[in-house]
Amino acid sequence: MNSTTSHTITSKNSFVLENNWAFIDTQNLCRCLKEEGWKIDWSRFRSYLRDKLNVTKAVAFLGYIKEYEYLYQIMRKAGFTLEFREVTLLANGEVEGGNVDTDLTSYAMDYKTEYYKAIIVADDRDYIRTVKSLDRQNKLKLILSPHTFRNTSQLIKQAVNSRLILSMYHLRNLIGKNN
Repeated sequence: MNSTTSHTITSKNSFVLENNWAFIDTQNLCRCLKEEGWKIDWSRFRSYLRDKLNVTKAVAFLGYIKEYEYLYQIMRKAGFTLEFREVTLLANGEVEGGNVDTDLTSYAMDYKTEYYKAIIVADDRDYIRTVKSLDRQNKLKLILSPHTFRNTSQLIKQAVNSRLILSMYHLRNLIGKNN
């Protein structure tokens, strides 16, 4: 059995790890962290996902903007799989078409037989049906909210047990940029 179709994998040290996947709404993540006053170190974040949550695949969903290619390279080098949505950069600098909610949801549901549990990195209320469905099927490990717990969507907090929600604010020293 290969590790992408098995729910657990055996490490080189012969202990079993969960084959969890992380699904990241990158726009939601970056916007929320900016509101909270900090930036993420993508390499440290990927290490955290791997070492603490047994994430074997971390999929980041985002709109593609050519000017951000340097960021995409940093994320790829850190070990993220990038799933792009086509967007248009408007004359006023705003982005049109970058909403990745349905892409993330479809991907998480389409591949749910290939991972043990899902970690959703977002606290957008648009994910209510997704997190409820994953939770009901015992496929939800955690929601990593980019906000403080107090500022996390009330609908998300009502949708699942609070022990399934972790504020990334508490991880700031572990995964934040040092500058």
